[in-house]
Amino acid sequence: MNSSGVIQLLSDQVSNQIAAGEVVQRPSSVVKELVENAVDAEATQVRVVIKDSGKTLIQVIDDGKGMSEVDAQLCFERHATSKIRKAEDLFNITTKGFRGEALASIASVAQVELITKREEDERGVRIEIDGGKLVSNEPVEASKGSVFSIRNLFFNIPARRYFLKTDAIEFRHIIDEFERVALTHPDVHFVLTHNGNVVFDLPKSTLKQRLVHVFGNKYNDQLIQLDEDTEIVRISGFVGRPEIAKRTRGDQYFFVNQRFIKSPFLNHAVQQAYDQILPSGSFPFYLIALDVPPSTIDINIHPTKTEIKFQDERSIHALLHAAVRRGLGKNQVAPSLDFEQENIPLTQASPGTVRVPQVDVDHDFNPFQKSDSWQQKSRNWMEQFAQAGFGFEKESEVQQEEIGFDSDDWDGGTPFQIGRVIIGCEINSELKMFHQTRLHWQVLFEEHSNQNSHSFVAQQLLFPIQLHVQPKDISLLQDHDVLLASFGFELNLEGEPEIIAAPASIDEQAALNFVELVLESLRIGVEGPDLRMNLLKDYTRRLSVRKGQMLTSPEMLDMLIRWNTCENKNYAPDGKAIALTFGIDYLEDQLGK
Repeated sequence: MNSSGVIQLLSDQVSNQIAAGEVVQRPSSVVKELVENAVDAEATQVRVVIKDSGKTLIQVIDDGKGMSEVDAQLCFERHATSKIRKAEDLFNITTKGFRGEALASIASVAQVELITKREEDERGVRIEIDGGKLVSNEPVEASKGSVFSIRNLFFNIPARRYFLKTDAIEFRHIIDEFERVALTHPDVHFVLTHNGNVVFDLPKSTLKQRLVHVFGNKYNDQLIQLDEDTEIVRISGFVGRPEIAKRTRGDQYFFVNQRFIKSPFLNHAVQQAYDQILPSGSFPFYLIALDVPPSTIDINIHPTKTEIKFQDERSIHALLHAAVRRGLGKNQVAPSLDFEQENIPLTQASPGTVRVPQVDVDHDFNPFQKSDSWQQKSRNWMEQFAQAGFGFEKESEVQQEEIGFDSDDWDGGTPFQIGRVIIGCEINSELKMFHQTRLHWQVLFEEHSNQNSHSFVAQQLLFPIQLHVQPKDISLLQDHDVLLASFGFELNLEGEPEIIAAPASIDEQAALNFVELVLESLRIGVEGPDLRMNLLKDYTRRLSVRKGQMLTSPEMLDMLIRWNTCENKNYAPDGKAIALTFGIDYLEDQLGK
């Protein structure tokens, strides 16, 4: 019998690489750990230098307290920490890092250099580690603070590098982590550069100023301040007005004791406060800071420390909901009226025709005397409405655009419109009723799906449309210029971002909405064919005719002829039915044989 066992103790290097799988998932994980360490070191200035989205270099320079030679070497040992001494300390943590795993994990999968110095020391120390192995430890001249340089991340684990996303996606994750720390520490000057270009330069400021610096000037007048103090939690921060709500959850931030967290339960409290204020499918902007006694939370339940447990979660949910609701009420944010966002034309009198009503009494009127005057007046009701400015038009006065089609290809009857919503037509001795928006949407969707990728024609704009996008979105747009061109858009992203070409069929607001839709899709990780298909569905919906839009007979006939060539004639891209069919027998039964 073999006495040797099959269970072996792993080496420190392998253990650290395994731990790195949880702590160091991508370059942004390194940025998060190093920037948080700089803040914990009481830095007033933090500079982050990135090359190739963190794959080549991540450098964090701070003016914090620095470390002694002994501490500088120990900080790369696993479970070496200055934050806790005994188990009870886990429930009294006020700093961001505390477990002592991050630096050991990072050093095991990268080439690391640390230069650090305390204010009271004459000289600093330089430590170099290559894949978890100490290469050098020597004294150097240095300024107060620390400089961490992480080069060639995952150089010794090629499989991990293979699973990294594109540079644009990885850099966006870096910006997300950078923003989360910068937003909760407006008293610290943060700078972020990428490949030599300054992406953020955030001077010391108030929280609102920091928000405007990060998200843009359009947020300046759209923020509602929260400030509620209770026995169990202090709630502060800002929520956004409905005007800056988005269709994705992107710009939503919770901080508990200055630590970024994710909490679906607390998000529900905020979302519920916007009930009947935002239309379905919209998500509000918020940055909410919760300050609670450290002993009432457990932050040691997740490797990245983005999830925590509250001692009294339900009470905090109720207080948060009430605080947001009260803030919205104080600022007179009223419920929105969402009529499916359809542009329904409403008839109304012209302001120039409004006048004080006058009563004209015929004192000689005899109700028993036969007269045709009342009959004549009743026949002229349309003329009277027109004179009053209610905008009724005769069909002959409606400008009809000539549409090119071959009516010989159509074997149906003449179409007609009902209520500017439904198109009716006899086809194969049956009555079909089409929803005009879904009908046109499906026609456009199939036509552009079947054509080549450049089916939308761009038109140069005489006056470019300014884009109000955040710095972190620029790289996403740059990486998807071919996709944008396939929809007829050309952007200039140098200096002030702007749209310089767009399809002639859409207006300025629709163009801005489309670019925002592209960004929202990219933010949640939609890529490739799925991204194009989702964009095509939304884009063709925006181009389709609306409820309440009057159509001429040639326009309706053209739509039906094109619909007749569709592969899917029954359902619109959103899965809703396009038409109802009524047979002769059914109609006779309804009318009574």
